[in-house]
Amino acid sequence: MGGFPDVKILKFDLPSDAPGGGINLRIDTAMNNPSPIGITLGTIVLDISAGETKLGQVKATGASLLGKSESILNLTGIMIPQTTPQDLAAVR
Repeated sequence: MGGFPDVKILKFDLPSDAPGGGINLRIDTAMNNPSPIGITLGTIVLDISAGETKLGQVKATGASLLGKSESILNLTGIMIPQTTPQDLAAVR
């Protein structure tokens, strides 16, 4: 699948504080699947980061990637609090 070239961020939203700490996160992505073979992924969980700084995890349910086309994935999760000067600089 060629490492999923041309992943696009369509929407990035931090709508509210998370009850257990951190910030609720919503990301809509468009992923291009260059393979002629489509796949149904079901529920996927992805780690997100900025450089070496781990930002948290996001999840998509009912995820599918159509063959030779772009698919939209709606990801939700929690951005974890950053406390070190290096990590704070990475998210600014």
